[in-house]
Amino acid sequence: QPTRKGFFIGDGAGVGKGRQFAGLIYENWLAGRKKHIWISASADLHLDATRDLDDLTGKAGMIKVHELRGEPYKPLKATQGVLFATYSSLVAKNN
Repeated sequence: QPTRKGFFIGDGAGVGKGRQFAGLIYENWLAGRKKHIWISASADLHLDATRDLDDLTGKAGMIKVHELRGEPYKPLKATQGVLFATYSSLVAKNN
């Protein structure tokens, strides 16, 4: 039976957590696992996540980062890529 796995990095600011996450996502992408969730404390890090993935893959947009912030409650259209969410976006109410 298929299983899901997660990864948590609790290092301080400026240590390179984004690059580490991007590396894990890229390695899994190459292995055929094309759906990922990136949860962060700050929505501003969405652009950093995109930059880190673009830098590692060497191709801008190869792994699409979809931002959850501001999206209404509905099924996601994306079938692959990274869903970038903040803690607050996970508990936001549907308006």
